[in-house]
Amino acid sequence: MFKLPCNLFCLILLISSVGVRGQEMCRDTIPGDGSCDDEACNGQCIKSFPESNGGCLQTNTDRYTCQCSWPCS
Repeated sequence: MFKLPCNLFCLILLISSVGVRGQEMCRDTIPGDGSCDDEACNGQCIKSFPESNGGCLQTNTDRYTCQCSWPCS
């Protein structure tokens, strides 16, 4: 079986982890009553945070919140 020296293995691991980073996403929630509609949520997110997308996220059993996300600048 082929064995890599520890330094070479660490270098390969470091290079591969740096290469897969994407743009960081910012997130915020819009307060609500625990119910959520995807289309209304997306509209509220666009109104509150331009260039964002919104979706309903389940927080507890039968409770949802509207979460907005957009690329951080």
